[in-house]
Amino acid sequence: MPPHKVREVTARLEAEGWELLHKRGKGSHRRYGKDGNRITVSGKLGDDMKPGTYSKIERDAGWK
Repeated sequence: MPPHKVREVTARLEAEGWELLHKRGKGSHRRYGKDGNRITVSGKLGDDMKPGTYSKIERDAGWK
């Protein structure tokens, strides 16, 4: 499986209705919320996401 970019993951979350909870200018973590659930996406937008981090987001978002 090729590495996923942080930008791709955040775009998919937003397309599925996840809302960015904290709009801060600095830092590399983004918190998304939907229906009382929360997901944290770490990394700069252009970075490759670690496989374990992607797996956790995949489970939490219901993609898998």
